[in-house]
Amino acid sequence: MPRPAAATRGHNTVGWRPHQQSAVSSTRQPVVLLWHGFMMNSEVWVSHPTWNNILPFRLAEAGFDVWLGNSRGNKYSYKHSRFKPYQREFWDYSIDDIALIDVPACVQFILDMTKAKRLTYIGFSQGTAQMFAALSRNPKLDSQVEHFIALAPAFTPKVLSAHDDDDDDDDNGFHNSVVDYFIKASPSAIYLILGRKCALPITLFWMHALPRRLFVALLDLCLRFLFGWNGHNTSAETKATVYWHLYSFTSVKCIVHWMQIIRTQRLRMYDDRTSVFPITSASQRPLGHHIPIYPLNRISTKITMFHGARDTLSSIDILLNQLARRPNACVAVPEYEHLDFIWSDDVGDKVYTPLLRLLGVNLCQSSATLPYVSQELGGLRAFGIQDARDHLRRALYRHGGRVSNQAATDEPVVASVGEAVAGDSSGDTGSTRNAPQCLTIDTTRMHRESNIGLLLPS
Repeated sequence: MPRPAAATRGHNTVGWRPHQQSAVSSTRQPVVLLWHGFMMNSEVWVSHPTWNNILPFRLAEAGFDVWLGNSRGNKYSYKHSRFKPYQREFWDYSIDDIALIDVPACVQFILDMTKAKRLTYIGFSQGTAQMFAALSRNPKLDSQVEHFIALAPAFTPKVLSAHDDDDDDDDNGFHNSVVDYFIKASPSAIYLILGRKCALPITLFWMHALPRRLFVALLDLCLRFLFGWNGHNTSAETKATVYWHLYSFTSVKCIVHWMQIIRTQRLRMYDDRTSVFPITSASQRPLGHHIPIYPLNRISTKITMFHGARDTLSSIDILLNQLARRPNACVAVPEYEHLDFIWSDDVGDKVYTPLLRLLGVNLCQSSATLPYVSQELGGLRAFGIQDARDHLRRALYRHGGRVSNQAATDEPVVASVGEAVAGDSSGDTGSTRNAPQCLTIDTTRMHRESNIGLLLPS
């Protein structure tokens, strides 16, 4: 269940950790923190219907202690100690607040809970931008993050206006007047259109009001119109599942901040003061006052990047020029767009498998089984019979019933799922603590004895 990771200036920033670490563990698992992108929540990491394409499950099975972060304002971080969501003060935050306050607080909380000295951070889209900003301004955080893995880093896109006829840029950049207008607009103009609270809350209404197929088609149309993405690497069946998790709340102030970053092509702090001279081009910077820039050349953390050649929100060349230290690895996937790094039908093979190898995972020992039902599987532990069964139902739903039929032991264990999860974690410390334990799941019996029959395919 969600657990509050830190209270940051009133906002309850929540980290998702689907287990409870045993205090008597003789071996300490390496810690990994995953953070979602803009207008998303942690569900995007675990919503893919195919197990091989769910990075947290694969990390947990490999023995990592996995945490999923949530940005303030989304469905898992929708509380404040003083303000309510209908108040303007609740939404008065930008990417600066997430990067300089929330991310360091969550990292410190996780390290305190796990007793680890350092962790690995995996970010997608805005999850990469906020960590770049945080590392550049926080030397302590720079020493706490052992490895920063950036999936589709997206804070310096190459911007093209609708009237730009430069054919050398191929599919990079924006190509429509709507995005071009918002990039050039002043903060007051954007606030006049979108307000000063939650950004596009009506999206949830259409998500529930429209039939699933129509909603998917409409979202595909919007993504193609705004960013030029065709979504060909994700099947219609996958989209019907994952698009339901695409939107979550954020502030309009974050949108304004992104427009400023995109216009200047620099990771800079938020600025709501009006420029002395009007902005006439996408690359022109406000004149009349100084806007602090995040000094990316101060980052010393080990960095690995995965980017797509067809990603209009990522310009790797600009990013590399701003970093003083070259990344440990920079992996390009030629046919990938932005969302493909979490939802493509082959992301498990093209991105997650190389990522796991970079983390030192022996993939020969990996198996496509559900992690939640074992007493101790890498960094995941069930903390009660009912909780384990709830996790199992959710995991089976996300897997679509695709589970392994090969057991790690000779005897069938489905009859003792409850006993396996409820066993004493302070018992033997043999091979159970050194290698993941796999359990066979009899889907026929689960279909007959549980309430998830409709979720399992025949």
